[in-house]
Amino acid sequence: MSLWMGAAFVSTVVACVLQALGYSETCTQGDTGSFQVGAMLSAPFLIIPIAIFCYFGFMRPRPYKWSTKELGCNIGTFCVSFLLLFINRGLAWGVLATGATPCYITYDFSDYSLPQLFSGDYNIEDVLVGVVYGVFPAILMTVAALATSKRLSPV
Repeated sequence: MSLWMGAAFVSTVVACVLQALGYSETCTQGDTGSFQVGAMLSAPFLIIPIAIFCYFGFMRPRPYKWSTKELGCNIGTFCVSFLLLFINRGLAWGVLATGATPCYITYDFSDYSLPQLFSGDYNIEDVLVGVVYGVFPAILMTVAALATSKRLSPV
């Protein structure tokens, strides 16, 4: 069990490094290829820990007690996924809410009125980048927190 939780933590750290590929290049003439490569490479490394936490956190029989190592891996996975979500919050919100590309996001949405949100011209590749950079870390953070709290509860 602790091997699986350790694998989930390592997988999340690898996804964090791979998502940094998106920020490693300049967006020459609106080219979002580096963000797309970062999303494609990091997606499996975010789906694997989600599946591990769903299985071991919710589907395993109840009378199992977690060790300190597993709890540390869970908290570490939660913290790394929170860091991913915090770093990519502007990118994910800009791509998913306004339809902007990852390259031309101003990260300041105070000038948008409510009808302008969710009414942009969406490109499927950019939406997938927004989902992998924003939604997957949010799901992983939620699943890690819920699985940890469920296993730590006495009932």
